[in-house]
Order: sequence, then structure tokens, then C-alpha cells
Amino acid sequence: MTPFSAQISRLRRLALGLCVGACLSVHATQAPVDLDQAQQLLSSQPARVIEMLAPAAARSAESDEQHLALLALLTRAYVMQSSLPEAGATASALLTAARRQGNLRYQGVALREQGAIAAVQTRYQDALDLYQQAMATFDKDIHRRERGLTLNATAHAQRALHEYGPALSNARKALALFREVGATGEMAEAFNAMGVILERMGDLEESLAAHLQALEIRRALNLRSGVADSLYNIGEIYRELQDFATAEGYLSESIELDRSLHNRGNEAYGLYKLADIQCALDKFDLARQNGVQALALFQELGAAENVAHVLTNLAKLEYRADDLDAALTYIKQARSEMPLSAAPEIQGKLNLYYARILLRRNALEQAAEVVSENLSMPELLDADSLLTFYRVRAEIYEAQGDMAAALATLKEHNRLRAQRMTEIRNESLAKVRASVEFLQREQQLQLLSRDKTLAVEKSARRTLERNVMLASLVLILCLGMVLLGRFQLRRANLNLKNRLAEQQDQLRVKELALLAAQDQLGRTRDTDTLTGLSNRPFLIANIEQDCAKSMRDYLNWLQQKAPLPVQSDLVFFLVDIDHFKAVNDRLGQQAGDQVLAQMRALLTQVFRETDYLVRWGGEEFLIVSRFSQRENAALLAERLRALVQSTPFEQAEGEGLMLTVSVGFACFPFYTDRPGHYNWTQVVDIADLCLYAAKRSGRNQWVGMTGVEGLEHVDTFQRLFSEPAQVIREGWVNLYTSQDGPEQLVWQYHELGFKPN
Repeated sequence: MTPFSAQISRLRRLALGLCVGACLSVHATQAPVDLDQAQQLLSSQPARVIEMLAPAAARSAESDEQHLALLALLTRAYVMQSSLPEAGATASALLTAARRQGNLRYQGVALREQGAIAAVQTRYQDALDLYQQAMATFDKDIHRRERGLTLNATAHAQRALHEYGPALSNARKALALFREVGATGEMAEAFNAMGVILERMGDLEESLAAHLQALEIRRALNLRSGVADSLYNIGEIYRELQDFATAEGYLSESIELDRSLHNRGNEAYGLYKLADIQCALDKFDLARQNGVQALALFQELGAAENVAHVLTNLAKLEYRADDLDAALTYIKQARSEMPLSAAPEIQGKLNLYYARILLRRNALEQAAEVVSENLSMPELLDADSLLTFYRVRAEIYEAQGDMAAALATLKEHNRLRAQRMTEIRNESLAKVRASVEFLQREQQLQLLSRDKTLAVEKSARRTLERNVMLASLVLILCLGMVLLGRFQLRRANLNLKNRLAEQQDQLRVKELALLAAQDQLGRTRDTDTLTGLSNRPFLIANIEQDCAKSMRDYLNWLQQKAPLPVQSDLVFFLVDIDHFKAVNDRLGQQAGDQVLAQMRALLTQVFRETDYLVRWGGEEFLIVSRFSQRENAALLAERLRALVQSTPFEQAEGEGLMLTVSVGFACFPFYTDRPGHYNWTQVVDIADLCLYAAKRSGRNQWVGMTGVEGLEHVDTFQRLFSEPAQVIREGWVNLYTSQDGPEQLVWQYHELGFKPN
């Protein structure tokens, strides 16, 4: 074959190839896109939907509604994949095409998807504005499903802005719309939104129930993306309940699903939360790995505020792992990359870890400056950060040797903590009331529906009777038909009454369950989980009425309205386990927790069931011997001291641990001839002073005080703390101690307020 003929052969093959390619291209252009199949694949395989629809979107005609449906599905798939540039461009194209065609439904869909893009980028206020425009676009009667989807998206954005009341209301409205149109899959989305909002409101039981309903629907419909979302939210609830092992399992399963679906946004959130949980479980290597992955994903998505959150968590992780240099690096990076719109709480947490690192490095003055700067603006700190800043300030004062300032700071910390616990209690009660009011509104709606049904039935009966009377005048033969109609009507009324009775019984059962849940909530709130003893909020809620009764008895005696009270005293015992820190350091925190738990059995052997047994904090217990005699206080203190000294504390391994306690007590009223002179918190402070004297004087002993009656009314409270020995010598108080001689008691050690370990 000549070179010329070979060239001709090659040209023929090339032309044939071009023709075949052109034919295939024409065939592909004309191949229809199955939008129903794409809709079914959207929740589980958004990447596959993009592969199907992206080529077709470029070649389809813009003048028909199918083109709008295709663009809407493609935009949703891009958002689910967190491909935000492509999602933004497709949403804009959808909005332009829908306006050109005058299609209100897809105009609203385009605006809603633009709001979803803004929400992924944490621009929640922009998202709300776009959702509001979408709601104004949809027709109220025709586009109920689309309005439900928009209300649900609005609820999520409001929840991110901490507007929980409006968010919960919008989620419930969305659920009602989905029920009306029979949109089962969307009902799961509404339950999911309600669960997330209720979780933020602190109603974890209702939140878990909503998420379980969402998970059940999504599993039944095989909505893999929704299943991943529900698993994530359930894991979050267990994290808040501090069941970190269970939470880790749920979040790991959720992340695997999101990763298989290529949903980078949800994968980033899951890795961020999983890292925090693993940090709490001391799995620092895994936590570091997942935190770094979450950081990279959020940086790629452009979610600046979430980047700051992850950097804050990484700083906390490295601080707990004792890598202070790495922690400082993350703090500096977070400060440099934090957006101006970021929540001030993030800056507060960064400064908190920065102050702790400075304290660990003994840079006390610099640490004190950071703490003072943040405490000067408490409105920018969340409650936990504010309390922690006070603890760090106390540690700084202690490290500087200023024990008086450290004690004052700890007292302010305890006051704020008690105030916060009271606020939490009030918030819990408000939430319970809101739940009850919601149930009552539901009952009222059901009663209104029943009344409306009865009115309709009554009207129908009147009409039927009138027709029967008219028909009876025309033809006697209609009597049988009238009787049959009346019989059927009576049977319908009977069935309706039976159904109403069943509904009322169900409502009663739900009401009883709600009351039982409220009882359980009250018991949990007032009990220390480790020891089973009462806690500070319980004492604060109950002690005032006991004090009022005690003062009333003594006032009646002073006014000669009653004889001298015999059992009207309240004796406050402060009990502290000696050398408890050494137990924790030598045997571990678990051994220390076992000791604290076993103290309850010893306390119940000495004190009565009617007395208040309170875990006051750490290894310290407060016992209030109610309506007893102050003359028996020393006997009770000695009985407890001897019992603890002779009782071995059981350990998981090894022999029983022998420990001792120091006890300080004081009586209320402190002066029986001046019942209201000192309040109960001042009496606790006096008992605390006695406890410190017992510990400074060698431990394993007790010290107590009562006021001396019949003296002139001079307030010696402040002197009692500044020069206790002098006040005792002057005879203002009665002193009781297990020491051989009261003069051997040591009242001061360096600075007043220092508490030996």
C-alpha cells in the first residue's frame, strides 16, 4: 500500500468515527431525564442525582415546567453535597427561569434554596429573610407542602439564633401542614426539627421522643441521609446526658452514613462533635484526628464561625493532653480567623483556656490580667465560663499566697453558682408549665372539634326529622325508611360517644404520665447523683420554712406565749473527710467516688430520716439535725467521728481504707434570746469556721459553737472570724470540742480562710 492510499484509509476511519460520535451525541441529547427516579435517589445518593441532571440542565428548554423541576432537584442535590458555588448558581438560574415563566411555586423554591445556602454558611439572618420572601411567594391553599418545608427550614435557622419559642411554633405548623397533605417523609423532617429545638430548650425527654419518631419514619422509607441526621441528633442528646460512650456510637454511625453520601457539611459537624466526646473520654489521639478533619472541612465550606468553634475545641483538647504549646497555637489561630459576627462566648472560652495555660506556666500577673478583663464584661460570657473564670481567679490568688482574696473569690463563685442553679430550676419549672399548657391547648382543640361534630350531627338530625315529617304527610309508606334512618342515626351517635369516651380516657392516661414525669424530674433535680444525698438546691428550697418555725417557737417563749422550746433547734454539722485529696492522688478518682458514696450509709446510722443529709461540695457534707436539742450536738458529732474512724471503706481492690473526718457545728438560732439575729447561712459560716479549726488542730475531731444568752446585744459576727480566740475568751460564745483543752485549738494558719487538705 502506498503512503497516499494509507493516508486516505486513515481519513475514512476518522470520518466514520466522527459520524458515530455525532449519532451518539444526538441520541444522548434526545434521551429523556427520569425526574421521578432522580427524586427517589435524592435523599440517599445526591451525587448520583448531580451526575444525572447536570448535563440535562444545560440542554433542556427553559420554557417548560419540567426544566424548573430539574433545576430545583439539581439545586437541592448540590446543597446536600455542600457544593455551595454550584448550588448558588443553579438556584439563581432557577429563580430567573421561574420569574420568566411566572411560576410562583418554583420562585419560592429558589428563594428557599438560597436561604438554605446562607444557613450552611452560618448567615442565619440572611437565611430568615430569604425564607420569609419564599413564604410570601407561595399560595396558602395550593402550595401547602412547600410552605411546610419553608416553615421547617425557618425553624432550623431560628434555632441557630436561639429563638427557640418561634422555632418550635414554626416546626409544629410545618408538621400540621405535612399531615394535611400526607407527606410522611417531610413529617420526619418536622419531628427532627422539633427534637433539635426541644434539646436546646433543655427538654431532653421530649427531644429524644421526637428524634425517635423521625428515625422510625426515615428507616421505614430508607431515607439514608435522614437516618444519618437522626443518629447525629440522638448522639447529641446522649452527649448532653454525659453518656459519652453511647453518644460516640451513634455519632460514629452517623458520620459513616454522611461520608458514604458525600455530605461534607454534616460530616464536618459530626466529626466536630465526635472529637469533643472523645476528648471527654480521654481518647486524645482519636479526638485530635477527627477535630483536624472537621477543621479542614469547615475551612473548605467557608463556615468561619464553625472554624472558630473547632479551633476552640482543639485548644481544649491539647490543654487536657498537657500539650500547652499546641493549645496556644490553636488559640492564636482561632483569634486570627474568628469572624466579627462570631458569638462572644467563643472569645470567652478562648480567653479562659489562655488564662489556664498562663496559670500552669506560673505567669500569674498575665493570667490575672486576662481573668480581670473577661470578668469586667460578664454579659459576654456564658454561665459556665463565668463560674470557671472565678475558680481560675481563686487559683491565681492561692498561687500568689493571698488566701483571703482566694476565699472571697470562692464565696462569690459559690453565690453565683447557687444563683445559676436557682435560675435553672425556675427555667425547668417554666418548661414543665409550658408543656402542660400545650397539652391543655390540645385538649381544648379536641373539645372544640367534638362540639363542632355534635353541632353538625344535631343540625343533620333536625333536617332529617323535618324531612321525615314532610314525607309522612305525602306517603305513609315512607315511615319504614324514616324509622330505619333514625335507628342508624342513634347508632352513629352511640359510636361517637364511645369514641369520645375512649379519647378522654387516653387524655387522662397522658395527664397521669405527665404528672409522674414531673415527680421524677423533681426528685432528680434535688438529689446528688453520686451519693444519693440531697444537694444544695434542695436545702435552699426547704431550709427557710424550718428556720421560720424554729424562730417562731423561740419568739413565743420570749413573749411568754409558750414554755421554753425543747426540740426547736436546727443544728448545722459540716463534715469534711480528712486527707481526701491524698486518696484521689494515690488511688484515683474512682476510689474517691466510692468513699463519697459509702459516706451516706455512715451518716444514716447517726442521724434521723427526717434530718437533711446534703452533699455540700467535693468531700464536704452538711447535715441539718432538724428540731432537736442543741445539748445533743456534741454527742452526735462524737458518734459520727468515732463511727467513721472505726469503719473501713471498701475498695475495688485491696484492703479496706481507714479514714477520719473533721466536724464543725453551730446551732440555729445562734442566740436563743435573739432568734433572728443571725440567718442560717451565717450559722453555716460559723460551723465552717469550727470545721477549719478542727482540721488545723490535727483533724479527726470536732469543734462547735453556740451563742451565750443574756448578754448585751452586740454584733460579734465579724470579730468571730477575725479574732475568734479573743471572742471566746470574752465569753460571747459557748465552745465545744473533742480536744483535751480548748486553748489547744488552732484558729489561724497564715491567712484566715486557708483550708488545709
